[in-house]
Amino acid sequence: MTVEFFCILEKVKLRLRCVYGALYMPYQRPITSRCYVMTFRKICDAFVEIIDDEVEQTFRNLKIHQFLKFSAFQQCIPLLFEILKFWNAADEGFVVNGDLLKFTSDEVSLLIGLPNRGDEIKWKVDPLTGPLSTDIKIEITKLDRLSVNATKIKTFIIFLLSNLFIPLNNHKTPRRLISIANNVNEFNSINWAACIRNFMVNEFNTITNKFAMEKPLGYINSFFPLILIWFLEHFSCNKPSNPESRTRFLRWEGNTEIYYTQESATKLFKFFKNNEIYLVLQDVTNEEAEGLGG
Repeated sequence: MTVEFFCILEKVKLRLRCVYGALYMPYQRPITSRCYVMTFRKICDAFVEIIDDEVEQTFRNLKIHQFLKFSAFQQCIPLLFEILKFWNAADEGFVVNGDLLKFTSDEVSLLIGLPNRGDEIKWKVDPLTGPLSTDIKIEITKLDRLSVNATKIKTFIIFLLSNLFIPLNNHKTPRRLISIANNVNEFNSINWAACIRNFMVNEFNTITNKFAMEKPLGYINSFFPLILIWFLEHFSCNKPSNPESRTRFLRWEGNTEIYYTQESATKLFKFFKNNEIYLVLQDVTNEEAEGLGG
């Protein structure tokens, strides 16, 4: 059975499950994430209706305009959890079929469209005294066309940092992130690709240690859905709906209904051949390459 045929079969099974759900036992999540990209996209869709050209240009200058269109993927926890089982802390990558797929800041840069250069921040040592991420979601939905542009920009940056880049399971927001959102120039000077990647690596190490010790896994912090984009870019079982689009996550706008049970996610990786796994991201454009680290 080929990987492509397996993926088609899983889609058919998903349709059948919708009709004959009683044939399947309910799935119990082994891990939970506070990063809900469907909610994030819904709020962004409403937000773009109230911003003008000045705000949009500011976001383009900051290289965050693409996040207004972040694909509304399901959480797909079974698949993401299965991917985590391949994590190798020593090599800081995923070992699949004996091949090492490094998880680097350059890869994160390609996936999210932010350059891999700038300053890293030590936000984790700061008190968690900022507003709750849930309150920030409420604040951005209260804005309207008459709201001051500076407020719109600041609120969206805080929303981006607290609800997508670095969401925490207690909903709290580090004070350092709030101060960055209040200073557009400082935001632009930070290496967000490295910050996001390093935070995710720490979370991967924590979760895999818990898994090895058979402890409850609980919540995983970080931009966890990014691993779904990573999977789509590295494995050949899905085809991008917009192959020429950049940033990378925009290539998968039409693939938001990807779904796996834990059983089907486990089976999936048994069918992959080495030539169906891309060790590095493919078709890097000149513009993308300019954002990579030296």
